[in-house]
Amino acid sequence: MLKLKILLPLLALLLLFAACKKDTSIVANNVQPSDDILNAGITNTLLVRAYTKKYNSLACYNGRYKFIGSNNDPYMGYMNVGLCMNANLNSANWNFGTGNKVSTCEIILVINSVDFCGDKTALNTYSVFTLDSALSTSRVYLNNNENLHNKNGLIGTTALRFSSLNSGKLVLRIPVDTAFAAKIMHDTLALKDNDAFLAKYKGFYVKTSAAANTQGTIFKCDMEDDDSGFFISYKDKKDSSQYFRFSFTGNSAVKFNTVNYAYTNANTNFKNQMDGDTSAGAGNLFLKGMGTSKLRLYIPTLKNLSDSFNVAVNRAEVSLYVDFANFPDQGKIDDAGLTDNIRYNIPTQLSLIACDSIGNENYVIDQMTSTDAARYDGGYDKDNKRYVFNIARHAQAILSGKKKNYGFYVVVANPDFRYTILRDNYIDRVVLAGFGHPTLNPKLVLNYIKIKNP
Repeated sequence: MLKLKILLPLLALLLLFAACKKDTSIVANNVQPSDDILNAGITNTLLVRAYTKKYNSLACYNGRYKFIGSNNDPYMGYMNVGLCMNANLNSANWNFGTGNKVSTCEIILVINSVDFCGDKTALNTYSVFTLDSALSTSRVYLNNNENLHNKNGLIGTTALRFSSLNSGKLVLRIPVDTAFAAKIMHDTLALKDNDAFLAKYKGFYVKTSAAANTQGTIFKCDMEDDDSGFFISYKDKKDSSQYFRFSFTGNSAVKFNTVNYAYTNANTNFKNQMDGDTSAGAGNLFLKGMGTSKLRLYIPTLKNLSDSFNVAVNRAEVSLYVDFANFPDQGKIDDAGLTDNIRYNIPTQLSLIACDSIGNENYVIDQMTSTDAARYDGGYDKDNKRYVFNIARHAQAILSGKKKNYGFYVVVANPDFRYTILRDNYIDRVVLAGFGHPTLNPKLVLNYIKIKNP
């Protein structure tokens, strides 16, 4: 028993020494070659350059919502948005009967009281022309296509403001000549069915202009609202008031916008960039929907990070900051200080897309799956007054040599790749700080890990 009592402390002491012995199979940091250490890093010093670029034209799609009006934007110039559409007969073998007398004929468009630009109360002139060419649902129309109407086919012109229906909806009520309506009422062959009607009455083109010395306004219209349509109101032979609605919906319905744009009186910096002065992007960057302008953005030194090391990208965050200091009357999202009548909303979201070697647009990799798209973002961050895009996967592809770095475009559009092409849905505009701004310049913040090449 005594020997056991002596041996136990000795055994414990030996075990303690064994536990403290250095394991030479593990290489400590102080003896590992420094180039082999994983280096987690972050950089926000990569050069980012951008400038404003104009569109040549924009594809317009046959969607529910369309714009109409004229606006003299104090920053970005004068825009006329016309509306081209056909009216559809939803009843076969319609017969107005005999002894009817037209009371009024008008195009009624239900408008969104919030989604507009300019002065909502401004007086605009609306002129209605008949179309020479039938519209096709299988065709994509460009917003510079103003050649489908009969320039001698004017059937109504009126200066007006929005009004309201008994239902409380705000509308534009654009008068059309009653003689044109009377012609339709007595054209029984054309009223046989919708195909016959559209073969004879191909549709309408509504041109607009703003009154002199006013900002004018451009409204967003719900073309498929039950109260939107081409209406003929009449008295029947019993002197009873009746009306008939030709709708802007149906299998043959087509509607698209045209845009006539001039920036002669726009901000000088904006004009210079639209005329090709890329260096003017140092001052400010100007983005506006409906095919007005987009940004061309470069990160020329991005590939330099991978010259000596393989780089694993965790996050690549591109930020564009709104310049409220120099352009204070931009619409601030959710800002109760906005007036009810004059408004220039900034977009709720933007889309950053890639560019190829000849300037064509491509999606960035981060837009292409729902998981990546959730991180990609593109929405307006009102707390920091900026738009943010995480293009980690696309940046990784550039650093790995799988993608060429031809730069990017930034456009007013939904960042979801399924809808980015639908840019005729947006009229909003925003002025951003340029690459010469001391603090709000466009930035790329890159979180990465460098690994030595094998």
